[in-house]
Amino acid sequence: MRALRASLDLSSPFGAATWAAACSAYRGCRRLGELLIRSAAKFTTQHDTCRGTRISCSRANGREVRDIHLVWTKTTTLAGGECILTEVTGSDADLCPVWALDNHCRVNHSPPANTPLFAFRSLSGWEHLTKACFLRYAEGVFKTRVLESIFGHSFRIGGSLALLAAGVAPEVIMKLGGWSSLCFLIYWRRLERILPLAITRAWDARIAEFAAAHGHPSGGDRDLFVV
Repeated sequence: MRALRASLDLSSPFGAATWAAACSAYRGCRRLGELLIRSAAKFTTQHDTCRGTRISCSRANGREVRDIHLVWTKTTTLAGGECILTEVTGSDADLCPVWALDNHCRVNHSPPANTPLFAFRSLSGWEHLTKACFLRYAEGVFKTRVLESIFGHSFRIGGSLALLAAGVAPEVIMKLGGWSSLCFLIYWRRLERILPLAITRAWDARIAEFAAAHGHPSGGDRDLFVV
């Protein structure tokens, strides 16, 4: 993600739109086909989310939240769904999806309501950011940096892995990404990192609970739970 960000001018229409699409797919764990159009010829307001969609703003635990209503998803079809983006702060603030979306809306402002969500301004009018165009650009960046090749689901799965590593429950990620089951876990990578983090967090929580109940200092003797 940082390699992609570094390659873009985020103050330019194309750069702002591309970065916002990338962050929405990554942090929102959404399919690219739910965020980007297939082609200008196949664009329809029934299948493709436009700038006129509902984008609600709220706060949770002091963080900004953006909720984009998607008019179509793979699992719900025309019943649609939600792409929920939560503000990221701290060392990963440069990957914040809320900032990326807000920046896109500032740079690519005042579009017609039926303009695709991540369309961008050009000298000739509004340009479509298609899924193929997005992937072609991103693949070029990653190839130049000698990184792994990417596919349509790479941002979504990468985002889910980042959340798993951060300790977010799989059931929450399932709902966020619009999966109908926990089948997304078959895409797990970096198990050597994710599993120890989950296990040690569970141990630490149990140790803290025991310490609180028995008057021991927090983070005390872990042998308390040898059975």
